[in-house]
Amino acid sequence: MLIAFEGIDGAGKTTAVPLLVTRLVEKGHKARALLKRSPVVEPAFAEEQLTALAERLWGVPHDSRIASLGSAHWVYLNAAYFAGLRQAVATGEEHGVVVTDSWINKFVARVVTNGDLGLEDVLGALRLVRQPDLVVLLDVEPRTASARKESTTVLERGSLASAEDDFVGYQAVVRTTLLSLAERAGWRVVATGERTAEEVADEVAALVDGFLTDR
Repeated sequence: MLIAFEGIDGAGKTTAVPLLVTRLVEKGHKARALLKRSPVVEPAFAEEQLTALAERLWGVPHDSRIASLGSAHWVYLNAAYFAGLRQAVATGEEHGVVVTDSWINKFVARVVTNGDLGLEDVLGALRLVRQPDLVVLLDVEPRTASARKESTTVLERGSLASAEDDFVGYQAVVRTTLLSLAERAGWRVVATGERTAEEVADEVAALVDGFLTDR
């Protein structure tokens, strides 16, 4: 089973993964972490291919050069990566619950926010990419997320798509799209507010435990 966090930049997704895994193990579930950019999967061939794709996605400089290939290029490259990752996770079901810090949905929200492609066009291109069994959206105000981050990238500020270079404003639009996707797809939404990461993890663990029990 695959469980994925979603949320704007600074929502606490990566921090939440090990905290949730620990709590699920304490509740008697077999669980492990899978960080999106470091695909530790089986077989070795799948890991080799996914690692190469991850390098092309996140190992390149995030500057104006990425725009030279157009949004469709990055949509299909992301589709290839997440389709392969989803298949690899499904193949390794003996690992029990796999918790990852993000899926493809924040990328979708960014592309739509940038205005290059419409939501239905992007979702249509990604229709063969299976979603996780459970998606948990960590919902946070962009100003709160900004205060958590020591620095931000041009992608996080939206400055590749606009001259405004505004983290809070850009993330607010991304957040709106994510909330729309959550309602559309039936994700669980957890409002993090000013709570600690441990408090948020406790709520998510209870939610996931109930979800697993009901299956």
